Amino acid sequence: MNSTLTNDVALLKEMVISLLSRTSILEKENERLRLRLSSVEKENIALRSQVSTLTKENEDLGSRLNLTSKTSNKPPSSDGYKKEPAFPREKGKKKGGQEGHTGTHLQKVSVPDEIILHAPNSCTCCGRFFEPNEITISQQRQVFDIPLIRLHVTEHQLGSVSCCNQLQMGVFPSSVAAPTQYGERILSFSNLLNVSFGIGYDKVSTLCSDLFQCSFNVSTAVSANEKLYDLLTPYQEEIIAHICTSKVAHFDESGMRVAGSLHWFHTASTDLFCHLFVHKTRGQFALHSEESAFKTFENWAVHDGWESYYHFKKCKHVLCNAHILRALAALKEQKSIWATKMHQFLLALYRATQKGTAKLENPDIWVHNYEKICQKADEEEPIAQPVKRGRPKNTKGRNLLNRLIKHKNEVLAFAFYQEVPFTNNLAERDIREIKVKQKIATSFRTLKGAKVYARILSFIKSLRKQKIEVFAALQQIHKGIKVEWKITT
Repeated sequence: MNSTLTNDVALLKEMVISLLSRTSILEKENERLRLRLSSVEKENIALRSQVSTLTKENEDLGSRLNLTSKTSNKPPSSDGYKKEPAFPREKGKKKGGQEGHTGTHLQKVSVPDEIILHAPNSCTCCGRFFEPNEITISQQRQVFDIPLIRLHVTEHQLGSVSCCNQLQMGVFPSSVAAPTQYGERILSFSNLLNVSFGIGYDKVSTLCSDLFQCSFNVSTAVSANEKLYDLLTPYQEEIIAHICTSKVAHFDESGMRVAGSLHWFHTASTDLFCHLFVHKTRGQFALHSEESAFKTFENWAVHDGWESYYHFKKCKHVLCNAHILRALAALKEQKSIWATKMHQFLLALYRATQKGTAKLENPDIWVHNYEKICQKADEEEPIAQPVKRGRPKNTKGRNLLNRLIKHKNEVLAFAFYQEVPFTNNLAERDIREIKVKQKIATSFRTLKGAKVYARILSFIKSLRKQKIEVFAALQQIHKGIKVEWKITT
């Protein structure tokens, strides 16, 4: 029995040792699994963070991909064939010209340049030839066409007379300075083609050769622009002076490569004048420069909210509501409730003031509703969370809301002052030709060429605003004759 007990004890010892060994193995395996679980949890946290980041990036890229000219600063040409108007069109109007619109069409002239008679020569029955006094004019039709084009050559001769033992000679006009030269008409034609219509110098040369059968080369076209640039110096000063005394002026800027680096074209526009200049910077250095009209402007300045404009305290600032509507439209597509209400509010206010031209009734109610929407937006938009490095990044909605709150008076100014417009479209239209030039030529090779282009374009745009015949005015400038502005206030 003792032997059996001994065997049982030994067996139990082996079992205990085996259990202890298995326990040790299980503890090690448990520790390994614990470490693995911890690693998986960390990896899971990192993946969740990465997924969150990628989701935000995907949403951002998706929102960028869906941007149109109605929800961003992209040009309407980027919308393809699905273009829509910036503002909702009024319903119920018929297509085509509206009531009160005066169309233009050809009108017969009383004294034509040439008359061609179409009449029978003889009787179809008896064969008798008709006399001219027998023919009666029963109907007239007039054809308008350009005349045969050829260069008109004028020779200037210098005469001399001997009297009182002195040889007295005439004087050539100051504009006739060489034995052979091109006149003011073809030079003005070249200026118009290159600057106003965006045709490159080489094509201007080719066109003149095709039309006039002359060798109007590229260097001549360049010289014509540079000559006009110098002659327009006093007119640029006049334009700046007129803009600075205007009640309302519009300002904008657009980038373009000049001499191999990014430069900025700045515009200052009114209903009667336009001033463009080019500068290597976009901000305060450009606005403080010698050619800028903004630095001395003290009245209503309409712009798109570029921060550099707010450093000038003498003028009264107005924000372009077209930019704000586009930003709100982008948020509307992301199902933003407050953006939808603010978009509807601004359009309703625009209509209530008859497109910003009539006096607003019950202004306090409108301001209260504006502030109420902003309060709702403050609850809806998330607040930027602090980060370890750098400034917290706000959402686009929060950034727009901050602008609407900070610049409430600038946003609503159009509703309280009849002279203040709803948008900055005037400046954007004036600077649009810079983007057309960019599409055609991509850049300017020299800074001088960009300055020449900007000054001539400013003058031509100002002429058109005042309904002054551009081609005739350019000829006057080349002749040295002063061009007078029709309207100066």
